[in-house]
Amino acid sequence: MASPPAPLRAPVPLARWWSAKSSAERMIIGAVTLIAVAAVGWLAVWQPLTRDVAALRVANAREAVALAAARQTTGEMAGLAREAMPPASADSRADFERIVSQQGLRGALTQQEW
Repeated sequence: MASPPAPLRAPVPLARWWSAKSSAERMIIGAVTLIAVAAVGWLAVWQPLTRDVAALRVANAREAVALAAARQTTGEMAGLAREAMPPASADSRADFERIVSQQGLRGALTQQEW
């Protein structure tokens, strides 16, 4: 069975320095140490946490908009997949002529080779 760990002890110079202080000085040193630990904790933990939470909220809103757009696009794609395809025409030249006329490109078309 393992023996219990030895209690932590301060280094000898620190223990001597601490024992040389009066109880009022010890209270002041303890208060200053507590304030310093709280300040470091606030700067090292709390500030990054709040900054990251704010950044994640902005990213979440942006991604929610992107998700809504993706769902809309998916719905449109599913609707297009359900629609019947127009029957294929046997005359591709007539289709080409019809599309050129519909798009208003008849005047711009200068040469056509088959």
